[in-house]
Amino acid sequence: MQLEDIFFARFADLTPDGSFTVVGGGLNRINAGGFPWSWGLLFLLARVRFATEEAQAPHTTAIERETPLGQLEALGEESAMQPVPPTAALGPDGRVGVNFNFCLVNLCFPEAGIYKYRFKIDGQAIGVAELLVAGPSQGESGR
Repeated sequence: MQLEDIFFARFADLTPDGSFTVVGGGLNRINAGGFPWSWGLLFLLARVRFATEEAQAPHTTAIERETPLGQLEALGEESAMQPVPPTAALGPDGRVGVNFNFCLVNLCFPEAGIYKYRFKIDGQAIGVAELLVAGPSQGESGR
């Protein structure tokens, strides 16, 4: 398996045909008004390419967050990946592309810094998206 892309968005919707709609894609910074700071909804999207044999095998997925101080936090439970239909279309590289969409709800940021979100398949990290949570500067307000 090979990670093709991983990024944050304000909203994302995946369709059964493998396409997706994204609003606010590429979000990588939140300006906080103070700490602790909370954020209602954040979407993490990943696209992974599987060889056909890999796509047919059972897999589990999970998201883990690393705080600026290095603390690791599991976000939700590890879950079983739905099997890829044997009729799934192959891409030009002969692999099956699978999109993942994780809705992260009511995130709490206790301090400023870089938060790393790791996407794991079968317990192994295959991609990381980084989010800078910046504190208020003089003359700025949080958004």
